[in-house]
Amino acid sequence: MLSVNLNGVTKEDIVVRLFPHTLQGVLGSWYFSLPSGSINNWDTFQDQFLIKFGDNRSTTTLINDLSNLKYEPKKPLKDFNSHFNKLFNKIPTTSKPSDEVQNEWYISALPSNSSIFVDRAAKPTLAENMKDAIVVEKCILAVKRKNVVDERKSKNVF
Repeated sequence: MLSVNLNGVTKEDIVVRLFPHTLQGVLGSWYFSLPSGSINNWDTFQDQFLIKFGDNRSTTTLINDLSNLKYEPKKPLKDFNSHFNKLFNKIPTTSKPSDEVQNEWYISALPSNSSIFVDRAAKPTLAENMKDAIVVEKCILAVKRKNVVDERKSKNVF
């Protein structure tokens, strides 16, 4: 591997310069829209980042919000999954509920026509239950589309 040794330039200096280029999407857009020179150390970066993207709700409030979260009808399940994950990921690791509780909160938040088909026992992780719920949602939507087509056909016959 090629190694360059510049007087007075440390590995940390290089990492600090390259790090912003690893930010993607909203994070990258936010960072590169900041005034030039407004972030000149890690503490400033952390403060600005938390102001923009942090959550000042207490752990108890986050857990309560997650446990009471409900799926909104007419919205794609993948959007609900994303919202559930974002809220879940804000809870500090040391305060996260057990896998069983995570799964129960998630499944109980689903509409009853979906939750009854998600096999809690066979899917021990939240990610597996989310994938299973999306499969169930696709099946339910397919049945609904078929029913609409069948209804239209029956109206045209008479």
